[in-house]
Amino acid sequence: MFRVEITAKARDDADEAYAWMVENISPANAEKWYQELFEQIETLTKHPARCPVASESRKFPEEIRELIYGKQRHKHKYRILFTIRQDVVAILHVYHSARNELEP
Repeated sequence: MFRVEITAKARDDADEAYAWMVENISPANAEKWYQELFEQIETLTKHPARCPVASESRKFPEEIRELIYGKQRHKHKYRILFTIRQDVVAILHVYHSARNELEP
């Protein structure tokens, strides 16, 4: 089993998305999204390598994988970018799938 660590940047990303949803969608939907986001992150304690390598991984010295969070047809899909370091899954970023690739 892996231990999940969420970086300050990833937590800030999630908090910013949550705040945007509160303002632009609804507080109830934002709360549900936020709770389910962290439930999805928690699934990475088991078999994190099941997730594909992120396209921007080639730009970084260590392999970056991604977990897509959100319904297939929903416009609010988010990419959870992470790396696997021995028995730790480090969550690096959480951001909307429509945004440009992460840069080093």
